[in-house]
Amino acid sequence: VGDLYMDVVKFVWNPNWEAEQAKIFEEKYNPRLKNLNAYAAGKKHILGDNLNLVDFALFQTLYLLQKIDSKALDAYPNLQTLYNNFSEIPQIKAYRATDKFKNRSVYVPTAPFKFPSA
Repeated sequence: VGDLYMDVVKFVWNPNWEAEQAKIFEEKYNPRLKNLNAYAAGKKHILGDNLNLVDFALFQTLYLLQKIDSKALDAYPNLQTLYNNFSEIPQIKAYRATDKFKNRSVYVPTAPFKFPSA
C-alpha cells in the first residue's frame, strides 16, 4: 500500500504526467493493484474482517487513483469492494457528505497534476 501511495505522489508531482500517464499505469499502478486485488479476495478489509490503520491508507490511495482515472479500479473488483466497504462506514460516510469534505483541496494545489474537485 505504501509503495502504491508513493507512486501516486510521484505521479502528482511529475511535470510530464500527461505524457507519461499510460506508461505509469501500465508499469507501476497496474502490477501493484493486481497484487493487492488478489490479496484482498474475500476480505471485508485489507487485513481481514477488522478495520485497521492500513485500510485508511489504502482508501486514500484508491481515492486518489480514482481521481486520476475514474476507471482505475474497474479491473480490480476486490479493491473496489474494499473501497466501498470503507466508504460505507457510518462515520466515513457522514464525513464525506459534509461541505468540509466536498470543498477541500484533494491534494497540494501547487502540484503539477490538478485533481478534479471532490
